[in-house]
Amino acid sequence: MLSSSVGVGRFEQLKVKVSEVDDDEFVFRADLGDINSLAGSIERYGLLQPLILRLKANPEKEAYELLAGHRRLAACRLLGFTEVPAILVDVNEKDAFILALTENVQSKSLNPIEEAMAFQSYIHRKGWGGASELARNIGKSPAYISLRLQLLQLPDSIRSMVASNRLAPFTAAELHGLSGNQAEKLVASIGDGQVSLRRVRKLAKEIKEEKEIAPTDLERYSAALKMFILSTRRALNEMDASIHRLNESGDYYRKAVKYRYDLHRILDSMVNEYASVKKQLLVNEL
Repeated sequence: MLSSSVGVGRFEQLKVKVSEVDDDEFVFRADLGDINSLAGSIERYGLLQPLILRLKANPEKEAYELLAGHRRLAACRLLGFTEVPAILVDVNEKDAFILALTENVQSKSLNPIEEAMAFQSYIHRKGWGGASELARNIGKSPAYISLRLQLLQLPDSIRSMVASNRLAPFTAAELHGLSGNQAEKLVASIGDGQVSLRRVRKLAKEIKEEKEIAPTDLERYSAALKMFILSTRRALNEMDASIHRLNESGDYYRKAVKYRYDLHRILDSMVNEYASVKKQLLVNEL
């Protein structure tokens, strides 16, 4: 069925050779799935729904470009058909995209992530219009388009669950507002299998409400001492390199060694203090 939103200049019904159909463009599915049952149906009843094609702008081997009917064409090839019924339409690139996408959306042949990627291509990569315009063109609501696009912001593991129908799109929407790590943490707590909207909403709420405990003054002091110790050790190493350049029998050498000795005493004091603070923190945790 041709979408009313597509600007079709003309169309005609005809039979075309399978070898003349290029099906590499307007592919929104990562996998055509099992076409054996479809092939069996076509073998029994014939191809009841024709392919939708347009003429290629620069034909080489194939004269036609497939807009809709990729699974049907694959089934016909499996059956060894040489000719298939088709509808030839006169459409530009944008309308060809809309027509192909509309058929996939209406037939529910795409998973939510595949839909989202097609919507993103129309809006962002092609730059043909916004969510509202696309929604009108394919017969969906702007909210439907926006929800699908939000799925692409989720971590790969969650997108995989949505694509495999282990996590519903509306359920996945509950994860928005979480950081990538928080979302991953929630997914890990879910495990495999179907997940209810209520459970994901509860888990997401719990994660969002988790507060990072601010470090105490003692914890800040411990971190500062650690940095003091590291810095002082580096300074002592640099002092050693400089002292070795001085005349060991001179007064300047003795003064420099005294400074190093004083700094080393300070380092020892900080190391002892750091050990005391770590013990106190350990007691506080008990």
